[in-house]
This record gives sequence, C-alpha cells and structure tokens, in this order.
Amino acid sequence: MEENATERGQPLLDLRTLVKEAIYVEWNSTGTALAALQSHSDPTYIDLTTHTSVELRDPEYSNVHTIKSVTFMDDSTVMTGSDDFNIYAWQVPQCDGSKEENSSILKASFILKGHRSIVNHVRYSPSNRIITSCGVEKIVKVWSSLPIPYSYDKPRIRVKKTFLSELSFDEGLLF
Repeated sequence: MEENATERGQPLLDLRTLVKEAIYVEWNSTGTALAALQSHSDPTYIDLTTHTSVELRDPEYSNVHTIKSVTFMDDSTVMTGSDDFNIYAWQVPQCDGSKEENSSILKASFILKGHRSIVNHVRYSPSNRIITSCGVEKIVKVWSSLPIPYSYDKPRIRVKKTFLSELSFDEGLLF
C-alpha cells in the first residue's frame, strides 16, 4: 500500500510562497479559498483551486498594533478590523480559471465606522445576516442592515472623563 502525504504528516499545500508570517487564516464555506492575515501587512485572499492570491488593500487600512482575525461574509467577501477603528470588507471577483497570477484590490468594497478603538475581531452570521465586532475598547458591536429589536437607533455616547478642576461654572456645574 502506498503512503500519501497526509499519512506522513506532510502538508498538502505550503502557502509560504503566497503568504509570509501569517497570524490567522480562515476557510470560506466551500473550502476552495482561504483568507489570511499577516502582521504589518494587508489581508490576502488565496484561491486554492488556482493557487493564486489577491492582496486586499485600502489606503486607510492598518494592521500594526494588535493581533486580529479575518472572516468571510460570503465565499468571496473578506472582512477584518483595523487599527484606524474601522471594519474593512473586500469583494473578491470570482476567477474564471484563465488568470493564473497574483493580483491586488486597491480599495475596500465597504467600511463600517463606529468603534472608538482598534477593531481586532469581526464575525458574520449568514443565518441572521448580522456582523459582530469587538476590539481594544472591550465592547461588542452588532451591525445589521435591518432593524434589530430593542436596539438603539442613536446609541448613547460616552462622555470623556473630565477632572472637576477643568470644569468652569459656565458649563452649568451644580453642587
């Protein structure tokens, strides 16, 4: 009987030529692609059927300060958090098989804004069509294009802490 690579404990595919220093990877739902995140770099979409990669870029995206994760919204939309307090998503065009070279997308398809600090993790629920995110601020945010029962249309805004000595009586300070 002939032994195969997985029985010998060898990798079936080595992605070091496409992704260097990966800190997180995620499969798409069909197992035909990976989204990879690297320290100090842009996310990468890896098509396992063509062995090509697409670097997902945006001029404002940053991944320098904390370890983050990456996720698929659907089989061709990749999302991740950023050091600039936003969530970035890229729609990756489907390959027709004729293209066999690596490429880049230079602008995010959409950006969600609303966090007050670095966004480390983003997840998407296809059954609820809801995005959740969290990060350094230690708050979980829930994002939906549909109304969410018992949610705030205009959430309360946390006021910056101010020392009593910095307040003036013109600001309506009562004792």
